[in-house]
Amino acid sequence: MALLFLLVNRGTAYAQASKTVLNRPRNEERFIRFGIGIGLNVMDFRLLNSGALSKPVLYADSTRFFGTVNRLHPGFNVNALMRFRINNDMHVRILPGICFGQRDLTFYNIGKNGDREWEDIKMPIESSYIEMPILFCYSVPRHSNVRPYVCAGVNVKADMAAFKKLKLENKQYLRLQKFDLAYEIGFGIEFYFYYFKMAPELKWSGGFLNTLAPETAEGKEYYHSAIKSLTSQIVMFSLIFE
Repeated sequence: MALLFLLVNRGTAYAQASKTVLNRPRNEERFIRFGIGIGLNVMDFRLLNSGALSKPVLYADSTRFFGTVNRLHPGFNVNALMRFRINNDMHVRILPGICFGQRDLTFYNIGKNGDREWEDIKMPIESSYIEMPILFCYSVPRHSNVRPYVCAGVNVKADMAAFKKLKLENKQYLRLQKFDLAYEIGFGIEFYFYYFKMAPELKWSGGFLNTLAPETAEGKEYYHSAIKSLTSQIVMFSLIFE
């Protein structure tokens, strides 16, 4: 009996020792939490061409221009984090921050009948957003020290680069609107460590507004008339620390 009792006790102790220790077990009980997010982004445009005919000064005949984005540049973003608890599974995030990136607009001359096509100009468009994403997040029940979540919300942005003068020496003949509004959706996985929590997150942002400003460089109005609408699209990968 004594030997059996010893074996049972040793088995119980081994089972308890082999259990995963929960890091930060009461992490979600606080109403407000703070953190920081750093990440990379790729900016793009959803561009609709107007198909309008135009006659530039140096052209012998009327022609059409076709705009597209055919090169993507990596950018980066930094955000502060304020997290407000709704319950153990839901919370609201406010992420004031900055987001930098660039998109290259390339215009092709396709002719009056659309039977010719050659590159006419490549135009760099820089953006330096001051942004305020507000996201609603839902997390699945925590499994050990891992917890996936999904998020969705809106982002109000001001493009500081749109306040600057056009860089004509860089062939920048168009500018963007100073303010934009976008929806954001994404998902991530929270990992609980002893001293902090980290979440890699992938997020998509799509603009609601036409961001093409009415101003353009003098004598280059035909590039503006070639575009019907220009809406912002951004993919972001971030690491969020709390």
